[in-house]
Amino acid sequence: MRYFMLVPSGWFRQLLSPALEQCWRRRNFQPAAIICRELTPIVRQFISNGTGEAPITLQVGEGLPFRPELWRMLVGELLLFGAAELPELETPLESYAAVMHQPLSHSRGDFVPIQQAIEGSRDIWFGTYFRPEHAGWNDEEDVQRLAHLMAAIDTQAWNASDLTRCAIDDRDDELAFLREWFPPLREAYRRAADLDYVIACEEL
Repeated sequence: MRYFMLVPSGWFRQLLSPALEQCWRRRNFQPAAIICRELTPIVRQFISNGTGEAPITLQVGEGLPFRPELWRMLVGELLLFGAAELPELETPLESYAAVMHQPLSHSRGDFVPIQQAIEGSRDIWFGTYFRPEHAGWNDEEDVQRLAHLMAAIDTQAWNASDLTRCAIDDRDDELAFLREWFPPLREAYRRAADLDYVIACEEL
């Protein structure tokens, strides 16, 4: 499952990023305590129908001892709970890359545009890397650039014959699936560009 978190750029840069970086450098969660407290109502709404251990966000104010694995959990939670929008998207990356003729890469610096849109153009860094193999983000310029590129894509020009990883009998259905889900991805980037959001992408 991949999450797309549309986060206001000002909050991300001015509050979230400095707080999480200080937490990592000081080996203490207190720099993020104010953010956690402000997000508490949202967190409680998220978990209102669930059970189990309380999110790390709710434990920070209780003097939670610092551990690197808890810091990474907190990063993921604050991106999720701090997001202004959480669009639900289906993103079959290999199939999109095939119909767009964009070869995928294992190195983020060489990602093609559709891979950047789905997996992020940049590693997430708050004093250290946050899940570099599974999470990335697009800053304001990335969002604008990718929104512009996706706006120009004509999905009717895609060809089922390019879906060579699919069985021949499944290619038309896969193409229809791609055409159904590309517009919501494109719309998410358009909205992020219009509203000055950054986009964090995390695969769980």
